[in-house]
Amino acid sequence: MARAVLFPLLLVLCQIGCEGFDFTLDPSVGMDSRRVCSVLQCTETLSDGSSNPSNRSRTITSLTIYRTRVSGYGRSNGRSQKLASVTPLNPTLNQVSDGIKFSGQLSDQQASLSLELTKTNDCLDSQFSCLAISVDDQGRTSIKKALVGKAVRSSDYDSYTQATNILGLTQGSSETPNRGNSQAPLMQLANSVHMKVDLIGSRLEDSLKALENRLEDKVGDLRALINERTSGMDNSIEGRFGTLDTKMQTLENRLGDRMTQVHNFLLQNLRQIDNSGADNADVCDQLASKLDGLEDKLETNSGKLDTCVTAAKTQNESRAKLTDQLDAAIDQCIVKEDAKLNKLVAGVSNLSDVTQTLVSSVHSFRDSYRSGALVPVEEFSDPLGTGKKEWRLAFRGTAFNNVRVYPAYMYGTGIPADVEEGCKQFNRSLPCANHYRNRDALHNWAGVDEVLFAIYVDGQMVKKVIFNGKGSTFTNWFAVNRVISSSWSDLTAHSHNFFSIAGAEHIDHFRRFFMNLDYDRGCDGFRGWFKATETDKGCPVEITAAIPFFQYAAGNTFALWTSTAAVADAFGIYLRYE
Repeated sequence: MARAVLFPLLLVLCQIGCEGFDFTLDPSVGMDSRRVCSVLQCTETLSDGSSNPSNRSRTITSLTIYRTRVSGYGRSNGRSQKLASVTPLNPTLNQVSDGIKFSGQLSDQQASLSLELTKTNDCLDSQFSCLAISVDDQGRTSIKKALVGKAVRSSDYDSYTQATNILGLTQGSSETPNRGNSQAPLMQLANSVHMKVDLIGSRLEDSLKALENRLEDKVGDLRALINERTSGMDNSIEGRFGTLDTKMQTLENRLGDRMTQVHNFLLQNLRQIDNSGADNADVCDQLASKLDGLEDKLETNSGKLDTCVTAAKTQNESRAKLTDQLDAAIDQCIVKEDAKLNKLVAGVSNLSDVTQTLVSSVHSFRDSYRSGALVPVEEFSDPLGTGKKEWRLAFRGTAFNNVRVYPAYMYGTGIPADVEEGCKQFNRSLPCANHYRNRDALHNWAGVDEVLFAIYVDGQMVKKVIFNGKGSTFTNWFAVNRVISSSWSDLTAHSHNFFSIAGAEHIDHFRRFFMNLDYDRGCDGFRGWFKATETDKGCPVEITAAIPFFQYAAGNTFALWTSTAAVADAFGIYLRYE
């Protein structure tokens, strides 16, 4: 079993080591007038880059540097601050802010970030982490992280980098064991958030802008249509009244010409009568008769003219009424369209508010992303499903992360300052590549009523032991005489050669949190209930590519470590108080 696990894991490590992920902190003084005290440099280069995009199997999606303040005793304040990042949306960085000069570049196959620090507390009292994320053409994710700065030794850096790779955060070979591949959905979640969260805001803004442009176009079309129809109606009415005015003028001209002809005729006849000197009574009578007839005609025509004028006035009144009706119709149309526009504007405003709220949530969601920490996890939980959140997680041991579990539990050795939120729970909804140590719970061990030791596989509790915690310390509660209940029916029915947190310490191998029955038959037959192996030496079954290696008895009684024992992903230590 050990050899079947060894080679695929080493293959993943080779792939990572060959690619060129590097993070350094170089102290410097007097580099320029700003007196730079340190320079941070993080680079990621993929080995499969090519000028032909079809040959590229993976693409870098982001490179980010975080800062955590560390006290003189190596204690973190628990808050990580993102200092700089390059992403596909912001591939170039070149600025100076708060005593730090930032520069960076991102392409599909290569990314770099450089920070020049000028403040003393940044150079002396800070710990920095660099996170590189890439994705292949099948959506599988690689996440690499490194730590530098205060309270970080080179061994911690190497161990953490390997831990990230061992746990399958980099999906490399198809031969990687199930223990690594089980993290793939979690990494796809983290990558999906990291890659897509920056696109949501811009897509919403583009959609809102497109909607606004369409609204402006519709409003313009409506205004043009109203103007066109109004202008057409005005021209038609003006044309009709213009025709009427022309006819009236023609009638007046014809009447004037006729009156002139009559006047001339009368003058001519009067001259003839005056020149002849004869008795022209008959002619005068005829002329008077004609004048009477002419007056009758004039009166008739005058009546007709009055009728025409009255008709013109009526048409003018009709025109005024029609104009009023037209104005009222236009006003009504404008009111209706304005109401529609107001509703549309209100909808756009509501959409804008929703968009701003969503963008704000996205930014808040993005800011909460700290090395995989997507959402805060409650410190108290209900691991036994009783409906009461009364158990406080004090420690989580994570298998195969190349960080020894005993020094991590006792002193916090190998645990970074910014532990992922996924390491504070066991349901595997968030990624975890570290142990978790609740310093306050372990260093203030008081009022403890019971201690729960729980073993997990694929996010499910498979075995548990409840210990009496009254009067105990954080090192002696793990004892057979304190067992209250257990998933193993024979745990307290036998004598034990080891039952302690420190366990068995040999020259080349260590077994911690060791519940063991005996060594009577050597490696082929030694038996027990649980052990955390911290080295790659010992019995053949304990030789693995990564440590720590957790084994437990899968049945109701003890198991043979060589044959009937199972492998666990993690274990947790919970405290319930009086």
